[in-house]
Amino acid sequence: RRDQTVVITIPEGFPPELFFEEVEDALRQALSLGDPLVAPASGQTGDAYRWPDRGFDHEEAWYEGLMTALAERQTGAIARGQTAHEAETLCARLANVVQCHAITDDSEDFTARAREVRRSPGAAGAGA
Repeated sequence: RRDQTVVITIPEGFPPELFFEEVEDALRQALSLGDPLVAPASGQTGDAYRWPDRGFDHEEAWYEGLMTALAERQTGAIARGQTAHEAETLCARLANVVQCHAITDDSEDFTARAREVRRSPGAAGAGA
């Protein structure tokens, strides 16, 4: 089931923009890195993850939603519509970088778009 949302939390009073600058590279790497055991919603086992695989239409939607949530609540989603394995793997990748945990959220099918545009091996646009 793709019902896991991975959220990060920043320390209270810490400016979201400053925090994001510190963790941005690690977040992007962890979010895009392929998994040798699991296929992203849009691809094959081992493929790199793209924004729709992480539950966002594009990078700007991810960034704006995350920054707004961090500013308002000190916590925000970095990936939605993940399997339990994907969520656990993402949290493990970020364990030494940021406070991170998974929650169950089946309010909508966040990765439907990714599955609609499934890629075939070697297809154009198969990159992150």
